[in-house]
Amino acid sequence: VFLYADLEKRIQRAAELGENGNMDLRKYVQRRDTMRETYCKLYTGSEMSDYSHYHICLDSGFLGPDKCVDILADILQQK
Repeated sequence: VFLYADLEKRIQRAAELGENGNMDLRKYVQRRDTMRETYCKLYTGSEMSDYSHYHICLDSGFLGPDKCVDILADILQQK
């Protein structure tokens, strides 16, 4: 499963969660993205943005977190 959103939506979500401490939100999100990309490359050997490695990709910026949860729960209930 890969959840994604555009930069502005991710900045908005970080502000809602208050997870940046005193760091500038844009820099915080970009730093977090870099750390995630490095982690993914190190442990999987592939680029995080290569969507062919995921079975499900959802735009959480468009759908919202609650709708993403609903979609994934529906998929899991069908198995």
